[in-house]
Amino acid sequence: MRRLVVFAAVVASSLVPLASAGSVAGATSCAPAPTHVGRFLGIQRPSTTAAPIACSLAARSSASKAYNGGSPPLKLKGGVTMGTSLQPGAVTLTPIYWAPNQAAFDSGYESLSTQFINDLSAATTAGTTASPFSVLTQYTNASGTRFGSQMTASQPIVDTQAYPNDANTTGCSPDSGAIYNDNSGYSSCISDADIMAEVQRLTTDKNLSTDWSHLYVVYLPKGVEDCMPSQGQTPHSCTANYADTADSYCAYHSYVNPAPTDAPMLYAVIPYTVWNSGTGIGCNGLVDAPNADPAVDYGVSAVSHEIAEAVTDPQGYSQDGLTHGWMDKSGNEIGDLCAYVYGALRGTSGQRYNVRLNGSKYLIQQEFSNSSYKLSHAAGCQTGWIAPSVSLRSTGKLTVGKLVTFHATVSTPSGAVLSRSWTLDGQPAGSGATFATRFVTAGSHTVALTVTDSGGYQGGSSLPVTIKTP
Repeated sequence: MRRLVVFAAVVASSLVPLASAGSVAGATSCAPAPTHVGRFLGIQRPSTTAAPIACSLAARSSASKAYNGGSPPLKLKGGVTMGTSLQPGAVTLTPIYWAPNQAAFDSGYESLSTQFINDLSAATTAGTTASPFSVLTQYTNASGTRFGSQMTASQPIVDTQAYPNDANTTGCSPDSGAIYNDNSGYSSCISDADIMAEVQRLTTDKNLSTDWSHLYVVYLPKGVEDCMPSQGQTPHSCTANYADTADSYCAYHSYVNPAPTDAPMLYAVIPYTVWNSGTGIGCNGLVDAPNADPAVDYGVSAVSHEIAEAVTDPQGYSQDGLTHGWMDKSGNEIGDLCAYVYGALRGTSGQRYNVRLNGSKYLIQQEFSNSSYKLSHAAGCQTGWIAPSVSLRSTGKLTVGKLVTFHATVSTPSGAVLSRSWTLDGQPAGSGATFATRFVTAGSHTVALTVTDSGGYQGGSSLPVTIKTP
C-alpha cells in the first residue's frame, strides 16, 4: 500500500468529462471538488466509467452548470499571466523527459511529444486562429496587457538522474495492480517534491531561466506513479490506481518560489497516459489517435490543458490568498472548464482530429473563452477564434461639399467589438459606429475601417469612392 508523507495541500475527489461530443461513451460526469488547492493548479481529473461519483448528470443539465461543474466566467484578481510585458520575451516551453533508463519511453514517444511542443509553439507565434490557444489573448494581466502569442520551444532535456527509491525518501511506494491497457502496473513511485527538486537541480546545473516566461514540462515514463501530498482532512492523490480510483489525476501544473520576492519556477507534470485501464479510469476523452501513437495522441490534450493554464494562471493564489490569475469562482482554470471537450472532428474513425498545428494533426481539448461565453452561455468551450469581418457602404451624394455617411456591417463571432478606427485616405478619421464627412476635393478617395475585438484580433475593409465636382 502506498505511503505518503505531508508536503502541502492537495485537492480530493474526481473530475470527469461532460456527456457531450467530446466525452467517453458511458462515462459518468461530475466535479464535486475543485481542481486547484494551494500550489497544485489545474489538476486534470480522468474520465471514468467506474469511480464512485456522488452527483448526477441531471444536476448539471443547464448551460450554466455544463462546464465540468465549474462556475464561469473566469475572473482575474490582480494576479499575473505569462507572456506579457511583465517579463520580456516569448513564453518558452522546455520538455524534460525524466527516466533513469532512457529505454523506458516507447519508441517515438519523445520525438512525437517534442514535435507537439514545437508545433504548438510555432502555430501560436504564427497567430493561428484555428487553435484553442488563440483564445488566450483575451486574458490580460492586472495592467491590461494581453498574452503576446509569442511562444518558443526550447531544446528538450533528457534526464537520466535516478529516482529516489526509498519510500521514506520519496514519500510513496508504488500501488499494485494492472494500470495500463497491456495489464502492466507501476514499478516506481515519486512525489511532487521529487519532481520539484529535480527541475530545480536541472535549471541550476544548466543555468536555465526561472521566471514568468519559462515553463518546464516534465514527462514521466510508463510504470512511474506520481503522488501529491496530503494535508489535514484532505487525502493524498496519485495517478491512476486501484486504491483511490476517485482521487486520481492525469496531469497538473505548479510552481515553487526560491524566495518570496523571486519569480517562480513554473513546471507541469505529465505522467504516462492511462487508457483502457482495469481501474475503469482513463486520461483520454476519445479513442482517436491521429498520429497512430495512443500514448502521445491521448496525452497531448493534457499537455495543452496544462500549458494553457500555466499561461493564464501561472501561480494561482498569492501568499495572501487574495490575488490570482484567471479562474472561476470555484477555482477552475481555462482548461478545467473544457476538459475532454473537443468540438467538431475531422478525419476517419480511430484517427480523428480537431486541429492542425504547424501542418500536423492533433486531437486536443478546447479552451474556455470568456468572450464566447458572454455571447452564448452554451459556447464557452472553443477550438479557435474567428476574427472580425467588416463590410462598408455609403449614403449621400458623392459630390464635393455634400455630406456622405459611411456605414459598417461588423461581425465578431468570437467576442465583442472593442474599438473601431476609421481612416480617410490613410489618415485617422474617427472611432464611431459610422463616419460622416464632406469631401473638399474631387477625385478618388478611400475610406477604411479597422475593428478590434475583445480578443485583440482585427478585421477591416476599405471602400474606394469617386467624388464629383458639383
